[in-house]
Amino acid sequence: MNIIYALIACFIAWIWIDYFRLIEVYGKEKLVYIIITFILGAASTQAVILLHTSYLIDIIPLELNGTTVNDFIYCFLKIGLVEETAKIIPFLLVLLVFRKQFKEPIDFIAFAAISALGFAAAENMEYFTRSEGGAISARAMLTSVSHMFFSALIGYGIVLVKYRQLKPSYKLFAIPAFAFLAIFSHAFYDFWLITQPKGGWVLSLLFFLLTLSWYATILNNSLNNSSTFSYKNTINPDKVFTRIIIYYAIVFIIQFGINSYLNNISHATDFLLGSLQSSLIIIISIAARLSRFVMIQGKWAPIRFEMPFNFGFGGSLGVSVSIKGNSYRDNILNQFYEENIAINGVSRQAKINTPRPAYIEGRLFLKNDESLHTTRVYADYTRQDYELFFLKPKTNDTVLVDNKYPIASLLRYKDLTGLDLSTLTAADFGFVEWVYVKKETKE
Repeated sequence: MNIIYALIACFIAWIWIDYFRLIEVYGKEKLVYIIITFILGAASTQAVILLHTSYLIDIIPLELNGTTVNDFIYCFLKIGLVEETAKIIPFLLVLLVFRKQFKEPIDFIAFAAISALGFAAAENMEYFTRSEGGAISARAMLTSVSHMFFSALIGYGIVLVKYRQLKPSYKLFAIPAFAFLAIFSHAFYDFWLITQPKGGWVLSLLFFLLTLSWYATILNNSLNNSSTFSYKNTINPDKVFTRIIIYYAIVFIIQFGINSYLNNISHATDFLLGSLQSSLIIIISIAARLSRFVMIQGKWAPIRFEMPFNFGFGGSLGVSVSIKGNSYRDNILNQFYEENIAINGVSRQAKINTPRPAYIEGRLFLKNDESLHTTRVYADYTRQDYELFFLKPKTNDTVLVDNKYPIASLLRYKDLTGLDLSTLTAADFGFVEWVYVKKETKE
């Protein structure tokens, strides 16, 4: 069973290693460096064990005693500080030895996370053995992901110092501040699970969702500030979301198999149904939020205290809930960025009733990061005369013509000179008609 548990722990880590391979559209890191970082991260658990067995941690005169302040300080110093230090050392070693592999901001986040995943995998093996396989889904869904979140905060501190224009005083404190945030977050998350006050698990869960938003912002900022950024390198959120859901489905199937083998099918079925009831929303939140990005070159979005959802009023239930970030439909026109295209009206009464040559020359970002594609629409294929329009992809109901050509609204604005774009929305632009877009074919 130990070998099986080791394979399961590695598979859980692979979910997120593969995730980085999916989203890092600006270059794939060589697998050998990932393996080295992962192994070192797994070995770092021995440093924690050594600190405990050598009684060095006991120099800190703290033990859990049921009082809030004492127990939180215990979680901060004896858990958060110790484990975050252990996890980040392999990352720093790899950074020092293989510096040339750190070419883009996302590399610092990915390798910090991979070190944490190695740590979590080694830790998971112990928990799987202790719980006889009962902790597999919970550790895969929350604990491993949390370890990754917390360590990425330290990597992000380095990213800010290296890539963002900061005041000297900010640069001096960026890395220590984010290291403190990582340790504090780890301690806060564990505190409610260890002390188990009534309803404490709810606070841990809410905090997990909060850190999920932080992590999504960190990834998005890192991708937006790549030296090889291109709007054409679009991440397909549907593909990423589906891959994560499939991976977690496999995790639950594995746990069902383990429980059936160690207990019986009836017990395994009850455990599976109970786990799914409490886990489905969390898994969907993770997969949906970490698959959606708002790609704006050079943008540094602030890390906010926010949930990964947008809440509004409307819909059949009176309340609407949506995941933050852009869907594939929002990004579907990116494939035509800086390309010659042809547009044609959708309706039979369209003003543009024959294919018109066009060229998407840029992006326009409005209020709340709403984006339009700045597009030259030419009078004919001589490409001498053109009008400037804006395209916004259709994101509801039918969005494709013939299941392959994306539909967009063709918009115009008389003169944007001197206007603050952050005060405008697409609704402020004049609607011309619905058109569909395809690569140019001269007629």
